[in-house]
Amino acid sequence: TRCTDETVARDMYYVPRLMDCLSKAANLEGTAYSVLMAREKSLKAIWGVAAAKGYLEVKKGVFKHEGIMEGIVKALYRKGDKFKMERANALGAIVYIAGGDSTVRRGLFKTEGLVDGLVLAINKEEKGNRDDEIERQYALGGVNNIMIGDKDVKEGLFNWPGLVEGIENIVSDERLKDTTSRKYATAINNAVKVLKKSFEG
Repeated sequence: TRCTDETVARDMYYVPRLMDCLSKAANLEGTAYSVLMAREKSLKAIWGVAAAKGYLEVKKGVFKHEGIMEGIVKALYRKGDKFKMERANALGAIVYIAGGDSTVRRGLFKTEGLVDGLVLAINKEEKGNRDDEIERQYALGGVNNIMIGDKDVKEGLFNWPGLVEGIENIVSDERLKDTTSRKYATAINNAVKVLKKSFEG
């Protein structure tokens, strides 16, 4: 599970075979309750390990570990309330993995299906639903972290189909006025404007 102690999170990464077990659980197929719980909890644990603040080798290791990103991306596309915690945990993991170095952020950008999965969460229809707001919030946090410090990645993100449109919709949607999603979307939207000006210059 997630923990607030970064040292513990780092130590979890180095427990023999732990990441192999988490990867296997995150990629289980099926809808039996035991399978749902295994995927949900493994993604939450991956999120927790990736939250090892200041330990870039851990974030890079989580990103590169066989099957981890595959399991995370699969979770982004599971539809329905039954899978909402899987989606949220996968998005949370992306936010923290993207706290790694530029190699990790470029790798996330190039991971098949990942950015499209973030776009799905960002463009969720507003229903006043707390769970949808959490998914939007984490997805925007993922975009914000992935785009840090790499102009090519920023340009790629800002030209990604549906991404900027989704962000602009959040900025203009008065129903989201006091949400964290609006705060993140406004910051990213401002970054888009700055990048466009740099190209014009």
